[in-house]
Amino acid sequence: MQAFKNGCTSLIASFFITSLSSSAIAQSPELLRPETLVSLALEHNPDLSLSRADLIGAKAAQGLAAVLPNPRIEIGLGRESARAALQDPSSTLQNLSLSQFIENPALRSARVSSFAAQSEAQAARLDATRVQVGGLVRRAAYEVLLRQAEIVAADDARALLESTRSRVKLRVESGDAARYELIKADAELIGAQQRSQVARLALEQSRIRLQQIVGIDLPPAWSIQASLEDPVQVPNRESVRAQLLKRHPDLMALRAELQAASERVQEARASRWPGVDVQLSQLRDRGLDRPSRYETLVGASISVPILDPRSAAIDLAQSQVQRARLALRAREQSLLREFDSAWATLEIAALRVKSLNEGAVREAEAALRVAEAAYRFGERGILDVIDAQRVLRLIRADLLNARFEQQAASIAIQVLTSDSRPQ
Repeated sequence: MQAFKNGCTSLIASFFITSLSSSAIAQSPELLRPETLVSLALEHNPDLSLSRADLIGAKAAQGLAAVLPNPRIEIGLGRESARAALQDPSSTLQNLSLSQFIENPALRSARVSSFAAQSEAQAARLDATRVQVGGLVRRAAYEVLLRQAEIVAADDARALLESTRSRVKLRVESGDAARYELIKADAELIGAQQRSQVARLALEQSRIRLQQIVGIDLPPAWSIQASLEDPVQVPNRESVRAQLLKRHPDLMALRAELQAASERVQEARASRWPGVDVQLSQLRDRGLDRPSRYETLVGASISVPILDPRSAAIDLAQSQVQRARLALRAREQSLLREFDSAWATLEIAALRVKSLNEGAVREAEAALRVAEAAYRFGERGILDVIDAQRVLRLIRADLLNARFEQQAASIAIQVLTSDSRPQ
């Protein structure tokens, strides 16, 4: 009996340990690299899905533009009769006609080329959306890391203020310090607690924003496997700036749209003579009192541009060409400005990280140690300690923001200089 109890106890204990282990595994955070999140976004992002649907529609329109017109068949049945004094002859009439529109080859070629260029433009737009979504995911991932680091910094600052307040409270109760020092320490502690709560709210918002960009719900308790201190790859400025105007997806799309507009000009000019409508008809007269009679006609019809020379359509198409050319030029200048701005931001952020990490943070930490030592010996008041803590907190926050700006600027440069081919 005792052995049975021991066995049951062992079984229950093992089941309890297994349950705890399974729960711990289920609650363990899943580490996701930024590239993994980018792959998920490229598959599930709603903007990308819409862009893919637009590309399917553009390719369908291209195929529709190349469809040949169907022939037209007409069948007619009738009766012919004539009254005379002594007889009443009659006959049955049958009419069969076949017509086929033969389009102007220049008009057809220009229309097909125009839709093909539009399809290329939409493909480039899809690539641009793909690159843009990838950049947004990477930036949002590093923003999550920034908010997490801000929580750690806020908790450290709050813990430091709690320790300071405890020391101040002891000195106030012993009569070595004035009451207002405790009031000041309490006020600073309340502010630190509020900053910690705000940092946690900002983290939750950044996590939601990242999931919205990805387009699906991420696993529970997920976290980013990266760091704000990840090395930043800095390419050669002049080489990437020169390649920017050649391979950026937006520019490739605009060039394709310019080509489509040029083809529409040719289409408008060729539409003066749209084509020839060839007709073949046969009339059969089956008389009752005479042999059957056949009539075969072959003809063609063509639209003559007298009343409508298509000049308005040509002018409209030429204005669209000019508009597309201006849009291409403006986008080139805009991309160059964006690249120069991102490069300047990257350089400034790198200088800030270096100066803050190597100088300002160490000096602020040393100043805080001096202020705390002076306070313990009664040479300075609590306000000096709190001011030193505030300076250190602000410098550390500035360092975190500088590291994030460095990563964000590097991501912006990668987006601007990415090849339009699918990754």
